[in-house]
Amino acid sequence: MEMSDKYAAALAYSQKHCDACCCGGTGWFRVNAPVGHVLFGAAIPCICQRDHWERERADRLRRLSGMGQHMLTAYTFGSFNVSQCRGLDNAGRAVVQATVNYCRRWAEKPEGWLFLVGKYGSGKTHLAASIANRAMEKGRGVHMATMPDLLEMLRQGYQDKAVANFEQRWQMLCEMPLLIVDDLGSERQTDWVLEQLYRLINWRYEQRLPMVFTSNLDPRDPGVRVEERVRSRLLTGIEAQDGWSKVLLLPAADYRRGLREAA
Repeated sequence: MEMSDKYAAALAYSQKHCDACCCGGTGWFRVNAPVGHVLFGAAIPCICQRDHWERERADRLRRLSGMGQHMLTAYTFGSFNVSQCRGLDNAGRAVVQATVNYCRRWAEKPEGWLFLVGKYGSGKTHLAASIANRAMEKGRGVHMATMPDLLEMLRQGYQDKAVANFEQRWQMLCEMPLLIVDDLGSERQTDWVLEQLYRLINWRYEQRLPMVFTSNLDPRDPGVRVEERVRSRLLTGIEAQDGWSKVLLLPAADYRRGLREAA
């Protein structure tokens, strides 16, 4: 049996059975498997080792995407001040606070897809980055990028093969434990863009891997500027009885202006 097969079996066993650290700090453990079994003598990665790999992979992706590190450190739930939302009455601020609370809970255990919809400057990117920051604090691999930057990172894989070729970059995005797509709908829609977007969303949908989207367009709006196959996948999760996807609408407010005035 090839070593790659043994490693694949060890990784699959870890993913299925190891949901808490059990290695005593070594990063690996073994199981009592009989001679001839695929796991006999195999070093099985502990969850802490898997999380370490995911964090390294997330760091590589962030460098490839060009996202500023400050977005994943300065933007936290603690720094999101609802009182800075200009143009809202008390009821509107209560809606924003409820959205912040929901995102905070979701970040503790990301499951399903989360849509943050609001006008430009409403604070949705701050909330998405807060989710990313909290998820990384808990050791989860995260990648956050605007839709145009994400596509450009993939496109560069055709030329910059020394870092990672196109398929390697695409696969990393597919398998990232938490993927956050900022500003969905802002991308220039070419045939290539539509195909890559559908492949990515369809793959993560079938694997039920969590995602966060921010957009100024509600995916339930029939006039939304998203290709029909992509929109169908988004709506399937939103309309499903199991509540796979959740849409959170942020009231029209100028959160960025409030921050500038406070500064």
